[in-house]
Amino acid sequence: MNTISRRQFLKKSAQLTLGLLGTAGASGIYSHWIEPYWLEIKYVDITLPRLPPAFDRFRIVHFSDLHQGVYSKPQALTELAQQIQHVNPDLICFTGDLLDHSADYISEAVALCSQLRAPFGQYAVLGNHDAFGTRKVVTKGLTQSGFHVLHNEHIVLTQGTNKLYIAGIDDPWV
Repeated sequence: MNTISRRQFLKKSAQLTLGLLGTAGASGIYSHWIEPYWLEIKYVDITLPRLPPAFDRFRIVHFSDLHQGVYSKPQALTELAQQIQHVNPDLICFTGDLLDHSADYISEAVALCSQLRAPFGQYAVLGNHDAFGTRKVVTKGLTQSGFHVLHNEHIVLTQGTNKLYIAGIDDPWV
């Protein structure tokens, strides 16, 4: 059995405590001042062998995790809306976490979503943050702003005789 002196124990305890405090501080800085304003745009070409030809070059914008709340800024939403509309999407999909724990910020989120339009529509599903206590508020807000919220259902997009199915599944833990 290895024993350590009181001095070694206190030194290691202090190092561990400072390390944990540093990690918590860095995490807090990232989650409040970096990640909420991080707008990442990726263009991805997807090849689907059985995709109907009418949907070739179909442009879908997918965005997620707005987490509107205390630490969000309306100007970040304006930039996001401009970026989305600049792409000229055929379809817009929002995949959850509109709010961050409070329905108090729904008006900002609705203002953003109301600016977004695509010829084949705007569709959404709720995220885990939307499901706990704010589900009805988020669904109503998204609907008011022109989004169709898919709750364990699908819709069919058609171009002539060609069809494309869009499905929305709720969080299984709700």
